[in-house]
Amino acid sequence: MTDILLALDVGTTSLRAIAFSHEGEVMGHGHSRTTSFHPEPGRVEQDAETIWQEMQEVIKSALKSAKRKKKDITAIGVTTQRSSVVVWDAKTGRTLSPMVVWSDTRAVGGIDWLAKGYLVVPQMAAAKLPLVIEGILEGKRASAKDNLRWGNIDSYLIWKLTQGAAHITDRTQATTTGYLDPQTLEWNDALIAEQGLHRALFPKLVDSWGPLATTSRRAFGASVPITSILADQQSAMMAHGAITPGACKVSYGTSGTFNVNTGDQMTWVSPTLPPWVQYAKAGKVAYCIEGMVLSAGSVFDWLAGVDLIDSAQQSQNIAAQSADNGGVYMLPSLQGIGAPFGNPERKAMIGGLGGGTTKAHIARAAMEGISFRIREIVDFVYDKTDLDRPAQLPVDGGATTNDLFMQIQADLLHMPVARHAVREGAALGVAIAAGLGGDVFDLSTINRFAKYDRVFEPQISADEAATRLRDWQTLVSSGAEG
Repeated sequence: MTDILLALDVGTTSLRAIAFSHEGEVMGHGHSRTTSFHPEPGRVEQDAETIWQEMQEVIKSALKSAKRKKKDITAIGVTTQRSSVVVWDAKTGRTLSPMVVWSDTRAVGGIDWLAKGYLVVPQMAAAKLPLVIEGILEGKRASAKDNLRWGNIDSYLIWKLTQGAAHITDRTQATTTGYLDPQTLEWNDALIAEQGLHRALFPKLVDSWGPLATTSRRAFGASVPITSILADQQSAMMAHGAITPGACKVSYGTSGTFNVNTGDQMTWVSPTLPPWVQYAKAGKVAYCIEGMVLSAGSVFDWLAGVDLIDSAQQSQNIAAQSADNGGVYMLPSLQGIGAPFGNPERKAMIGGLGGGTTKAHIARAAMEGISFRIREIVDFVYDKTDLDRPAQLPVDGGATTNDLFMQIQADLLHMPVARHAVREGAALGVAIAAGLGGDVFDLSTINRFAKYDRVFEPQISADEAATRLRDWQTLVSSGAEG
């Protein structure tokens, strides 16, 4: 009897397979770290074939810990980092270049002509795919174009799982690439032609859930329905049941990402807070606004990498050694500053250092800096829209295990912060969607999966939180805008 929903989740720094029961309980878990390469400043690359090989191993680990076999899987859902670029040969299935990760900034300064007519920013695949294709075809026959296929890592994984039978993606993935026409919600043929590309390169657009594809017995070891594809941030919204206007969440991973549902209306707030497709099913489309702190969890990794803290996991213990930041402050912009400013060239900064500064002060300043940046985004969105501010902020992601960080976030946002009991919100969300696609349950029942193990209440006044925000903004200066 099939009784588990298998979520395949490829993030920027990790990949995992999680087996969930039909009630959303974690039955088994497999996990591996992904490796990024930085061949030149601003370039971020990964190896898609290695990701595929490691995903097969983490699937085995998840099923082993769940004490289940592949034949016990009801359905598979795939959620991944967005707007990366994988190009492969349709005949062999082998990749033809490294995967260009979304955070890669090789296109900065080179896409002004695109930005004038299309919603394209340097992090989007549309800014980088032509550069990748040009590099692949350099010196090769023109006919080589006919064998090329491209997609985000979701499309490549599904291609491998189905042994080339399915070259697909959904509109939550497509909307972040820059290639989805916001009016028709189909691939933008004008942009594709402008770049000298052709439609055969592109995956077929499918619903966010439903009977999408089936794994190959030869490639996967069993014939299992793939019933959901969702981009990671939109998927995490499903875990919180955020499917009504105003419902929101923040996911703390490599980045810190705020998303809020805007119903069936595409709402324009700012170029730095794009309106994305939240899900699309049978002609029904839900939209969301997204604002991103580009560096969140990656800040703790960086601090550990330069030995300012012992490890990202121990940052709470280190920060707790001091009751305050000792006058230290941080702007967490290791990869530029995101919403609502949108400056990819803005550098991170740490200030207020003195002879008495300790690692604890720096760790606490990092948590405060990320929290202030989240507040800037949340305040901006609710000030610029008629959406009702929620009573509490739902959160998920690995960094939410840090109780001190979550308390600081609640204090500085001056809003209760509700931590999801399942930290891997993207994985749970796509498992829920896989259940929807497999007719295990329907959309009206998904709120039952939004379970929180703790709510962090603000411990300072609204006035103090506002004052501390203004003081921090003064310290990091108006240079945050550029």
